[in-house]
Amino acid sequence: MTPSAHQFKTLVDHHHGYVGFCQCCQTVNICYKNSLFCLELSAYQLFYDMIQERVGMYEFHTSHGKEVMMKTPLNNYFILFKERELDEFSEMLTQAYLLIESYKGVRNHN
Repeated sequence: MTPSAHQFKTLVDHHHGYVGFCQCCQTVNICYKNSLFCLELSAYQLFYDMIQERVGMYEFHTSHGKEVMMKTPLNNYFILFKERELDEFSEMLTQAYLLIESYKGVRNHN
């Protein structure tokens, strides 16, 4: 698929990142600080639930002010957050989740 064929829309724009959605690929791009996650819709739902319910997250204080460690599916790869960052990230995902759910409802209706 050529880049011009993508139908990418930014759903949430935040000073530390964005959440976007490509309608033709059905892929959600989540960019936060120096991380980019490209997830299929079903994986986005699981990721969203994990963040909201803090699945696989542990208190972990670092000398750089990070307070929460999130385990990932990759061996020895973790994501570190300050509580404030986790709240921002969660809010971005929630805003996008609501827009994606409304998109899915319209798509299923047509």
